[in-house]
Amino acid sequence: MIKKNYYKYILGVTLGLIVTHIFWSYFIGSLTSFLYDSSIINVRNYIDDEQISLTQAYLNQKIKSAKNR
Repeated sequence: MIKKNYYKYILGVTLGLIVTHIFWSYFIGSLTSFLYDSSIINVRNYIDDEQISLTQAYLNQKIKSAKNR
């Protein structure tokens, strides 16, 4: 009887951790995608020589979006 209770406890904790991990990963992934799409420049392929043009593109985008409001 005691072993059966430990089995249920371990199974419950393990499944809880797995489900929590899946939901947390989905939430963080969605948040990251939202931030990349709406508010910052995607710099995953960033090259040092492009710093000035990337900054100018960012400022131009912000100026256009401010004028549209």
